[in-house]
Amino acid sequence: MNRTGNRFRGVAALCVLALCFFPSVGHGADERVDLLALGDWGIDTPAQAAVATAMKGYVEKNGIALDAVLLLGDNFYVDLEKGVEDPAWKELFERRYDGKGLDVPFYAVLGNHDYSDGKAQIQLDYAKRNPGSRFKMPARWYRADLPGERPLVALIALDSNRGRVGKENWPEQTRWLEAELTKAGEVPWTVCFAHHPLFSDSAHGDEDDLQEAWGPAFKKNEVDFYLAGHDHALEHLLIPGWTTSFVVSGGGGYDLYEIEGDRASFARSVHGFVHLQFTPEKAQVVFVDQAGKAIHRFERARAGKVTVGEGTSGTR
Repeated sequence: MNRTGNRFRGVAALCVLALCFFPSVGHGADERVDLLALGDWGIDTPAQAAVATAMKGYVEKNGIALDAVLLLGDNFYVDLEKGVEDPAWKELFERRYDGKGLDVPFYAVLGNHDYSDGKAQIQLDYAKRNPGSRFKMPARWYRADLPGERPLVALIALDSNRGRVGKENWPEQTRWLEAELTKAGEVPWTVCFAHHPLFSDSAHGDEDDLQEAWGPAFKKNEVDFYLAGHDHALEHLLIPGWTTSFVVSGGGGYDLYEIEGDRASFARSVHGFVHLQFTPEKAQVVFVDQAGKAIHRFERARAGKVTVGEGTSGTR
C-alpha cells in the first residue's frame, strides 16, 4: 500500500478560493512547521538585500515561529578565493540574513554555479567546520526531518547537477532517493528540493533527464512538493499526470528571467521567496515579492487537492 493508503490519484484538483480564506499564518499550534524557500541568491545586489529584508519583515509581521529556510542552489555566484574564510560568507549570508529574525537552519543544496572554482567542496567544508553556523549542508544529498521527534515534514535535499555528480554517483543518489522516500512513508508531508526544476515556464524550461530519473520515485511515493530554483522567477505548476505540486523560487537576488510558457497556475518574473506552512491536515503556500507582499497563495490538502487563491492565477 502507498504511504497514505487512500491518497488522491491523478492530477491535483484545482478550484478557486478567495484570498481572505487563508488565515493568519502565525505559529499557534504544536503541530506546525514553517519554511521559507529561495534560490539563486548568492550575489551582492540590491535585490538580494531587499529579499533578505523582506524575509525578516514577513516573519515578524506575521508572527511566524520559523523552523527552517531552504536554499535552492546557486548559493555563491562570486568566487570564494579564501575558501571557508572568504569574506563573502559573512557579507552574503551570515550578516545578510538577519541572525535574530531568521535564527533557524538554512538547509542548502548545490546549484550549477556552485560547482565552479571548487565552491561546492568549500560549501561542504564550511558547514562541517562551522557547526554553529545556520548554513547546513552535511552532504550533496541528505535528509532532514522537522521536528526531530514525531516529524511532520520530511525534507529530501538532492543534487540535480547530473554532469557534476558523475556517472557512478548519479545512480547511487537515485537509489538513495528511492530508499528515503520509502522510509518517509510514515511522515505526513514529503518535500524534495534541488536546484534544477523538473518543470518550468521560464527561460531554462523543463529538465527531461530529471523527470526520467526521479519521476518514477516521485509518483510511486506520491511526493507532495518539489522545490527548485535555476529559473530566476516565482512559479507554481500543476502538471497533468503528476500529483506533486511544483514550485520554482529562483528570485533570491540575481537578474530575473522572463516567463515564456503558459502552463503555470502562477508565474511572475519578480524577486522574492516562498513560505510553506504545514499542519497534519494541510499545507499553505504563499509567494512573497521583495517588498514583502503576498502575490500568490495556494493550499494543498493531505489527500492531494489543491486550491488556489482568487485573483492570483496566471499572473505574469
